[in-house]
Amino acid sequence: MDEGGHTQPAGAESWLPPRVFWTFLGLVVGATLLRLVGLDFGLPYPWHPDEPAIMSRAIRILQTGDLNPGWFHYPSLVIYLHTATSFLGVLDLLEPQGAKALEGVVTGFDTGLHHTIGSSEIWHSARRLTAVFGGLTAGVSYLAGRRLFGEPAGVLAGLIVALAPDHVVHSQYITVDVPASGAVALLLLASAFLLKEGARRHYVFAGLAFGLTISFKYNAVFVLAVPLVAWVLAEHHRNTRLWWALAVPPLGFGVLALTMPYAILDLGTVVQDVLYEAHHYAVRGEKRASFERLAGWDHLQTDLTYLVETSLPWWWVLVLVGVGLGLRKDWRATALAVAGPAAVLFALSGMKVHYVRNLTVVLPGLAVLAGAGAALSWGALTRWQPRLRSAWPIGLVLVALPGRATLSAGQARAADRDSRVLLTDHLQTEGPAGMVLAVPRELRLYAPDLAGLDTVDVSLLDAEPGDWVRAGATHVVGGPQISFGLPAGKSRPDPASIATARAWFASQKPLVKFGGGGWKLDLFAQNPGIGLYTLPPGLAELPGAQADDPGTSADRAKPQVPIVTRRDWVVAQPRLKRSLADEGGGVLRLDASDPHENLLVCQRASTSASSRVTLGGRVRWSAVPKDADGFRVQVRFFDVDGALVRGNTAAERGLQNVMTRWGEHDWLALDQRVKAPPGAAAARLCIGLGGQGSQAWLDQVRLVDAR
Repeated sequence: MDEGGHTQPAGAESWLPPRVFWTFLGLVVGATLLRLVGLDFGLPYPWHPDEPAIMSRAIRILQTGDLNPGWFHYPSLVIYLHTATSFLGVLDLLEPQGAKALEGVVTGFDTGLHHTIGSSEIWHSARRLTAVFGGLTAGVSYLAGRRLFGEPAGVLAGLIVALAPDHVVHSQYITVDVPASGAVALLLLASAFLLKEGARRHYVFAGLAFGLTISFKYNAVFVLAVPLVAWVLAEHHRNTRLWWALAVPPLGFGVLALTMPYAILDLGTVVQDVLYEAHHYAVRGEKRASFERLAGWDHLQTDLTYLVETSLPWWWVLVLVGVGLGLRKDWRATALAVAGPAAVLFALSGMKVHYVRNLTVVLPGLAVLAGAGAALSWGALTRWQPRLRSAWPIGLVLVALPGRATLSAGQARAADRDSRVLLTDHLQTEGPAGMVLAVPRELRLYAPDLAGLDTVDVSLLDAEPGDWVRAGATHVVGGPQISFGLPAGKSRPDPASIATARAWFASQKPLVKFGGGGWKLDLFAQNPGIGLYTLPPGLAELPGAQADDPGTSADRAKPQVPIVTRRDWVVAQPRLKRSLADEGGGVLRLDASDPHENLLVCQRASTSASSRVTLGGRVRWSAVPKDADGFRVQVRFFDVDGALVRGNTAAERGLQNVMTRWGEHDWLALDQRVKAPPGAAAARLCIGLGGQGSQAWLDQVRLVDAR
């Protein structure tokens, strides 16, 4: 008897005996390992828009300590889980330096862009969690199928989920869909207990599983039909369990409230975001949606076609067989397995915006039906030919056969690398000799991949290629397909400047190119078209965005006074051009005002360099913090082709550091000579300043040939 005094039906047993446990564990481990193959595809660049949306908020919680995600388009549970994986990922990567590594992760909160670029290990930890949820879905689907239709049906249901190609793919993204499918499988298991036995604890189990489901995915709320159908079909205890059945929904929503505590503390934002999602799915259509036709029968047809061709290749036949034979063997169990997929498909067909990932939650129920179809048909076959009972491994192989494409797809993903990674690898191994690379910050290239290269930080917004050359760059990375993904009014770079940069890249022939996709700067990109372009030295003679007002013709006719002015220097970061001020009398002031990047200014005109160059003038600096890159004086040497001289030793390289200082210092004379490396034909003086709030002054600082 159960705790309510009711006699349990025949067959009630310990729900996880040792043999069942080991089968469950085998399916979980096997399915998880399959999902770990090729898990690093695309990294460190995310290829799914949900990944940066979730991870930027998880990382932000770690960086600030504020547990309010401030964003409720998805439930908060998945964000909190990935906050933990991000923390563990940083610890695994650098241990005692984890906090510093975390501070170096740049999210959309820092840039106003949707990207989140950081250590691949952080992405790996988060994707591994999704893969584990995928493995658990296979194991729990086995338990649900076993409870409804017996051991063979359960094993086959778990095997189908483990091998389902669409489920494997979504198990490798940092999204909510696969965790939600695992919760749906758990709800089906709870509902199977509810149908077969109906103890009070099973209603509590169902309520908790329903709460977990909607704590992962709002629109999975329609699977509430599963426990309610189980209660309706449970004739032996239906009338005595009415109030327990009515308690399932509030119990589920209570779980949602516990996993989303700011649903109350930040109620206004929650209501705003949830209403937006409801309006988005129910009313708004958009070109990026997978299905664009009017909601209704057409949508349902398209959903079913996708399930047949992608999610359940050939297994859909077993689903139909399972429904037919299941109705004859145990129509209540069959109706329960059908309830979840039917409710979700009916609800999705009535929405005007569809995404195929929303179909992931119907897989556990369909897999149970397919497992039942295979097991029941095999049972009928062996009753007709008993000698076939010993050939059950053949039947198992036949059921698993449609999953062979999943294995090859995983191997292909393991070798799938983003075009930006391919380009940076090429630059590290086969980059042009003497290359000084201009890297537009809007492209968001992963900085560690550029380590060891001589780079200049530039912008696409208010710079011209001539400014990049004057900053010492010989090459630039970019592409002609850069654009925007968000509508006007969102935070994003200036569209006119991006259009100008796009036109310039389109007019040039790249030395090497990778990828071919578009590049939405304010969202994300998958294998965007990116190449390496040469910056002709002649561009430096063109008027740049940094030039001051040339004045009137009368002013230009006056004799030039040999005093160094602001016009003789160019700021490498055009948006920081106000950080260079002319105080008169040949004195220039540098102000490091940006907390995220160092200020770099270089002589606009190069100086001929035969054997040595001489630095003249004097400098002083103030409030340069010890943890910054300091106040730096550099001389850059170029060959006759305008490329930075490249050598094997420090003395033979084109970039020569004259001094690096911190703290503060009164006027210091720069009366020293710098030997030119072999092959040098010209030189340019550059001054760097790091640390927000630091200042430096240049008094008649110049560079001349010392021959």
